[in-house]
This record gives sequence, C-alpha cells and structure tokens, in this order.
Amino acid sequence: MESKDISSEKKLNKLHQGQWLISTIANNAPETAIKYGLGLEITDFAVAAILDKDLSDKICQFQEILTKINCPSILHATYMEITPAAIDPAVLRLTYSRYLQAYQIARKLGINRIVYHTGYTPQIYHRCWMKERAIEFWLDFIDQLAPDVEILWENVLEQDPYLQLEICQAINDSRFRACLDLGHANSVNSSYSLTEWISALAPCLSHVHLHDNNGLQDSHLDLGKGSIDLEAILDHLFSLCPGISVTLEVPEPELSLRWLGDAGYI
Repeated sequence: MESKDISSEKKLNKLHQGQWLISTIANNAPETAIKYGLGLEITDFAVAAILDKDLSDKICQFQEILTKINCPSILHATYMEITPAAIDPAVLRLTYSRYLQAYQIARKLGINRIVYHTGYTPQIYHRCWMKERAIEFWLDFIDQLAPDVEILWENVLEQDPYLQLEICQAINDSRFRACLDLGHANSVNSSYSLTEWISALAPCLSHVHLHDNNGLQDSHLDLGKGSIDLEAILDHLFSLCPGISVTLEVPEPELSLRWLGDAGYI
C-alpha cells in the first residue's frame, strides 16, 4: 500500500504482504478500495430480497466500479434460508437456483471467486447428513462451473473446523476451497482456539474474513475493538498460508487499515 498515513516502510516486516479486500458491508468500501489499491468483496447481491428484481443497473454499477480497481475481487453469494443440507426438495431447488444466480452475476462482473456459506445449522441437521448432502450437492454444482472459478466455502455456525475440512477434502477439487471467518469461529462457543481452526483448515484454506468481536456475538467490530489476539492469529495464518487473501468485514475499513499498518501487516 502506498498511503503513508496507514503504514511506513519500517513496519513492512511481517510475513505477509498479500492481497487485502474490503467488504461492501461498509458504505464507503468502493471509495476506500480505490484509494488504497485493494480488492472488493461484493455483498450487495447477497440480499435475498432483491434477487427477483431487475439487477441490470446494479450489475452495471459494479462493472464500472471494478474498472477502477486493479486487484482481484470476490462476490459473496446469498445465504438466507437456503442450504445444501435442505430436507425439503423445494428448498434444495431454491438453493441451487440462488447459488447458480450468484455464479452468473459473478461472470457478468468478471469475478471468478465466490463466497458461499456452508448452510450448516447443527441444531437442525445431523453432522453425517450435512456431510453427505453437501458433498452430493457441491460435486453436482461445480460440474457446471468454468475451470477458472473458485468456490470459497465459509463457516458460520460450525463449532469446529473438521466438518468443513472433511467436506473440502472429499470433494477434492481445486475449485472448491475453504473460507475461514475468524469472527464466526470466535463467537460460536467453540472449544477450539482460532489458531487451531487455522491449523486444521490450512490444507484447503484460500480465503479469510477478518473482523473483531468479544467472543459473545458476531458483532463485526473494527480491528482492535474486540478481544481477539489479532497479531498472534495473523502471524499464525500467514506462516501457514502465505499469499492468502483476506477480506476486512468491518464497518469503518480505514480504522482497521490503520490498525494493520500500525501492526506492520500492510
């Protein structure tokens, strides 16, 4: 990064100088991404309420924004009330349709990386059922995709990293990789530390969502505003997964960028 108000040359001594993105959950995300030369993770098409409307204007809007961003960007797919583990066949069909819609939007935007939630609710779906259905669903789904597409499969309510890992390993396709949301893992009463999550998922990990919280709820705080030991976590992450991409899912990205600069990560 070139902006001197965030980092200085003497701080560029960490293990990772890789790809950073900003989520459009922040209102000023496009402007901030352009200002600092970062990628975007576009969440605007994750809002289920708009998906049956004419999206052409919104797609054109982001096509124009992306012409000003030189870094690779990511699309975040919708996730509300859909899951590959659905028992109701109608819900399963809707899941497939919405996931395919996200893929088609990504292609129109020239984006080849798409985040999908796992859709696992442990209070509803037995672990073995989820594993079996997810493998069946995704093997069929990725068979429809272009060879340059990468699915980034994000944890939400999982209390350990191993179901996600086992499914990724069973699918065994370079287009299907794990996305670790550190804030989610920190706020689900997991008996595993964040370093254990990272170590477990490292063989299939391609992307990370980064935000802070106090371990009680998924509050998406800016970095340094919660209780996560961010430096220890990031050092461990970048030692195991050099070159990994990281999205800041925070309300005020410049505050988090300043924290990253002060800590020597950018």
